[in-house]
Amino acid sequence: MKYIKKREIFLKEGKEIVKDDALHILATHDDNQSSDVKEILDDLDSVDVSGKVVCRFAPSPTGYLHIGGLRTALYNYLFAKKHEGVFYVRIEDTDQKRYVGEAEEYIKNALEWVGIIPDWDPWKGGPNGPYRQSERDYTKHIKNLIDNGYAYYAFDTEQDIQSQRDANKTPDGKNSTFAYDSKFRMSMKNSLSLAKEEVDKLLESKVPYVIRFKVPENKTISFTDIVRGPVSFSTAQVDDKVLIKSNGIPTYHMASVCDDHDMGTTHVIRGDEWLSSAPLHIMLYEAFGWEIPQFAHLPSILKPDGKGKLSKRDALKFGIPAFPFGGEGIDDKGNKVSYKGFKDEGYEPDALVNFLLLLGWAPSDTKELYSMAEMISDFSLDRVHKAGARFDIDKAKWFNSKYIQNKSDEEILKSIDTSGEYKYSDDKLKMILDLCKKRSAFKNDMQPIADIFFKPINLTESELGSLSDEYKHIFGAFVDRSDSIQWEAEKIKQLIFDICAENNLKMGKIMPSLRLAITGGVPGPDLVTTMEILGKEESIKRIENSLK
Repeated sequence: MKYIKKREIFLKEGKEIVKDDALHILATHDDNQSSDVKEILDDLDSVDVSGKVVCRFAPSPTGYLHIGGLRTALYNYLFAKKHEGVFYVRIEDTDQKRYVGEAEEYIKNALEWVGIIPDWDPWKGGPNGPYRQSERDYTKHIKNLIDNGYAYYAFDTEQDIQSQRDANKTPDGKNSTFAYDSKFRMSMKNSLSLAKEEVDKLLESKVPYVIRFKVPENKTISFTDIVRGPVSFSTAQVDDKVLIKSNGIPTYHMASVCDDHDMGTTHVIRGDEWLSSAPLHIMLYEAFGWEIPQFAHLPSILKPDGKGKLSKRDALKFGIPAFPFGGEGIDDKGNKVSYKGFKDEGYEPDALVNFLLLLGWAPSDTKELYSMAEMISDFSLDRVHKAGARFDIDKAKWFNSKYIQNKSDEEILKSIDTSGEYKYSDDKLKMILDLCKKRSAFKNDMQPIADIFFKPINLTESELGSLSDEYKHIFGAFVDRSDSIQWEAEKIKQLIFDICAENNLKMGKIMPSLRLAITGGVPGPDLVTTMEILGKEESIKRIENSLK
């Protein structure tokens, strides 16, 4: 059809096709083609991505997006773009009990902030949607499994299941050997153990049920994980997982597998907490007769001490950000708490992305600083670590300082207040900005440094009283001899050294007092360089004020 041909042209041009586009196309053609609307719309709902790498980030909107999830999104994005493929976002909102209304917007804003822009997503749409699991229909897929004997109805109540647990307690009474699996399924109330007539009667009577997957007995599930290598599981380790809950909503396992297939996902790159679920997902793919995507299970992000996975509780304990944005939340004890966010703490988005890149991935050389384009070019899954990556907040600060240093003077000037009674030449202004950049891990660190140069220093009586007698003696002499030197950092330093030597005094003894007099005690910028920039008149004025 000519309309389908037009779709193909649109795709080649890299334009997104959604239902509104189809209606627009039809509206520009003959009315006698209107009968083809549904066919065209159905066709546009599914885009052939065969031959392309297709990756997804599929978060659950159950709370703030953890940086572990953000790293997963980043790795998926980099891998897809490296191979000129597709990266999309899918919201897995089947867990309605834990659903948090604002979480989806949080996810969207976090991805935008760090520059991870999906090709398709729930907010702007795209082919193969919708992109929220709550809006998708899994009826035909579950019917397929039931009709072909891979899934069954289970009518057991919670009490029935608990009775089995109690009846199969271990000798010490602490645990139970019961699992809803091939060993016990025929003793339960389901469509495998009951006669067809009884099953039909239960369904007609609308007796509550779940639909479970029928895990094959005595089978080994083997696959090669891109990160972890060969992996094998026995089906004896897997129970008959629920695929459809009693409320008709699919579980994560069912929805995720169906969506990955229907959306053309070629690589499932996710956290290692899902490794144990991989055998079930592979069995589902096999039951449907679908091509199995490649799996890559990423290492955990560990606590700063390296002992266990980093959690929200740990973020509070260590006083570190573990989310893109901060906000209020509830801790494990039900108390209201405030979680720190990287943006709120002053981190640059590019610095955070760079930090996350190397939190579990090793470059081919010693390179540490990457632009997004360089990340895409260099990224590969074969250099992802198997072991967990320790969260080092000092390293995150280091990355941020480097990105601050790489900012232009124009950008820095937008971040600081330079108003005041002091004016400087362009050369000296550049020196001030360089000091601000080199001595700051965050933008907020720059203003106190800038204030040294643009605002007067007024010491309190207490501060003046803290100045040592040695300082007053040495810098009384310094003021008297200041006209004897050219006002440059090295010359200033040499004169201070000479006067100290003449008085059998080490410079370290009096320099803290000098810093207080010149900067108000602001740490960081080189003191004699600061005096050079301030100029002789202002530096001597500040010293003399401290000697009163």
